[in-house]
Amino acid sequence: QYRNQKHLWEKEERNKVLFESNSIFFFLTNNTFLEEIQGITAEKAFANPLQKSFLKKMESIKEISTKIELIFSGENAHCLAKFVYSYQDLLHSLYQYKIILEKLQEHSDQFHVTLEEAQRKIPEQEYRDRVWKVMDDLEALFVDIDSNDMMIKLEDQIRLTTMNK
Repeated sequence: QYRNQKHLWEKEERNKVLFESNSIFFFLTNNTFLEEIQGITAEKAFANPLQKSFLKKMESIKEISTKIELIFSGENAHCLAKFVYSYQDLLHSLYQYKIILEKLQEHSDQFHVTLEEAQRKIPEQEYRDRVWKVMDDLEALFVDIDSNDMMIKLEDQIRLTTMNK
């Protein structure tokens, strides 16, 4: 999923509001495992019926990250586990950012000010910087996994385990 969607943010400017965060979140969750949280919105975030599903799914992904290191051994397993955990972290950061964008828009509408003026009251850049940091960390892990054929090496561990039985 990551490989197919990373182009969505590669062209974004880091010093501007990340209006594409909804699209990025949507496409990163566009699979059968994450589809139940795909439609979560920032509107009334804490009263949103999908909030509980979202939190459960985030915990489920963290569990998968832990299980990877229990099932596989070595640095490859550790790197893949970190990638899975970081993927969850990106989804969570994007969701938090969506909430901040909603607050930014509400402030702009309520006080009839521009988004730039609203940014002085709402700490949007903090959340944007967090999203970019997680994206950068995830990309570094992805490059490491991809360039070192880690998935193939982990598949070999499975083959070796099943052949020894």
